[in-house]
Amino acid sequence: MGYDAMPIRAITFDFWGTLYDDVGDMSERRERLRYRHALTFFQMLGADIDPARLKQVMDEAPNHAMHLWRHECRTMGKRELGEYVAEQMGYRLEANSAEALGEAMAMAGAQVPPALRVGASGVLDRFHGRYRLAVICDTGLTLGCALREVMKSDQVIDYFDHLTFSDETCTTKPMPRQFLYTCHSLGVPPEHTIHVGDLEETDIVGAREAGLRCVRVMNGQTDGKTAADATINLLEELVDVIEDWEDGA
Repeated sequence: MGYDAMPIRAITFDFWGTLYDDVGDMSERRERLRYRHALTFFQMLGADIDPARLKQVMDEAPNHAMHLWRHECRTMGKRELGEYVAEQMGYRLEANSAEALGEAMAMAGAQVPPALRVGASGVLDRFHGRYRLAVICDTGLTLGCALREVMKSDQVIDYFDHLTFSDETCTTKPMPRQFLYTCHSLGVPPEHTIHVGDLEETDIVGAREAGLRCVRVMNGQTDGKTAADATINLLEELVDVIEDWEDGA
């Protein structure tokens, strides 16, 4: 049975580069705030730390997170993030303290939030109630706890039936289980689900391997090399793609 014969029952969305973007110096501001939260945490503990060394550790943390993402297909949760920074500073924290430090740093992502893409609310409103909707997001240092707050603030969280954040599932895209877990949580088989994302090596490769149809958001790229079933440049174009597929089903 081909794709055209499969009715669409669910749509999953990537977060970064699909629904949300960093604009201007958001990333740098977030890193500075993350450092200040960590510094305050150690000061409240009465720890005698070198602020310059902490700055160095915080500057290196994104590279460590990227290494885990690319080479181990996972991201740090709150506790591991707190433990990583503390250990780099020569301290070993109890589990609750490590988690508190990790959450404090992660919440910089809610205090300096990424920007919801133009048209995203309209697309989600169009699909809400018609399809089961979910987010599948690889988190880095801005964890799911912060991204939930961002989505609440932008009044889009209620459009979604499920949110999958890699710091909470202990795995990342392109691992098929990240997609299969989300489909299971939605109660919809992969063959009736579409994934929308911008990264070929994670969103498209993973979705295809898990048996989902997929749409790649090109973001102005013109290489034309994709295994996606369709490509779009603007999120609003997804409406026409879905309607065309529905008409062919």
